[in-house]
Amino acid sequence: MAKIRNKKILISGFFGIVIIATVVHLFLNNIKFMSGFLWGLTLSYCGLLLFTFLPNFKFHDGYQKLSIIEYLFRSTVRMGTLVFLFGIMVFLLKINTLGLLAGSFLGMIGLSFIFLFQMKPSQ
Repeated sequence: MAKIRNKKILISGFFGIVIIATVVHLFLNNIKFMSGFLWGLTLSYCGLLLFTFLPNFKFHDGYQKLSIIEYLFRSTVRMGTLVFLFGIMVFLLKINTLGLLAGSFLGMIGLSFIFLFQMKPSQ
């Protein structure tokens, strides 16, 4: 979990995938599905960044304090941001929608497995 929460690695990885997706989108525009797929991976990476930089809990005195208002607000901000980015990618940038959905789906599945395997107790 320490590697995922390292903010410098996360941000450098995000800019790396954005550069790759932009290059494929601009210069290899014959492969529209692959461009959409890479933008979908970028969208799922945005979800990881939002989850990391805007967590559900605030840490106070060694325990997690949960406020339902804060939880709902932060969840709404994260989901609203992802829906807004999806809308920009589909309607303004004209990204291939099936590729975008496939990339974001596989990106989120991959992130789920990474987090699940890191939560698994050592045997």
